[in-house]
Amino acid sequence: MQENTFTEYTCRRAVIGDAPSITDFNIRMALETEGINLTPSIVKRGVETVFEREEKGRYYVATISEGDNEKVIGSCLITMEWSDWRCCDYFYLQSVFIEPEHRRKGVFSLLYKFVESECIKAGTASLRLYVDKGNEKAKQSYLKLGMEVSHYEMFEKNFYEK
Repeated sequence: MQENTFTEYTCRRAVIGDAPSITDFNIRMALETEGINLTPSIVKRGVETVFEREEKGRYYVATISEGDNEKVIGSCLITMEWSDWRCCDYFYLQSVFIEPEHRRKGVFSLLYKFVESECIKAGTASLRLYVDKGNEKAKQSYLKLGMEVSHYEMFEKNFYEK
C-alpha cells in the first residue's frame, strides 16, 4: 500500500477499520458546513457500503502517529462517473473532513495530492468536486491546489426529505 508523508502526517487508502472515524467525520462535516443533522445509523451504513461495494467509491485517510499508534485525523471519498465521451472515469472528491486541530497545517494538501496521484495512476479524465457556493475558504484551498472553476453548473431534483 502506497503512503505519502509530510512531517508527521501520512495518507493512505482507507480500510474497513477506519469506518467509525469516517462515519464520525461525515456527521460532523454535514453539521459544520451545511447545518444538517444526519442520522448516524444511516451514515454508518453508507460508509460501510463503500467498503463492501468498491464500485460505490474509495475512501482515503490522513493519519498522524501517536507513539506506536496511528490516529485517523482526516478523510475523503472518491466516487466515479463514467464518461462515454472520454472512455474513462471522472473522479469526484467528496466528504472531505480534517480534524479542526489539524487544519491549516498542510494535511488537506497532502491528502489531496495523494488522491490526485491515485487519479493519475488510474487514468481518469479529471478530478472534480462540488463546493457550497458560500464556502470561500474551501474554494480558495482548491484553487491553490491547482483546481479550476468548471464551466458546468449543477442542477438537481431531490427525492429525499429536506
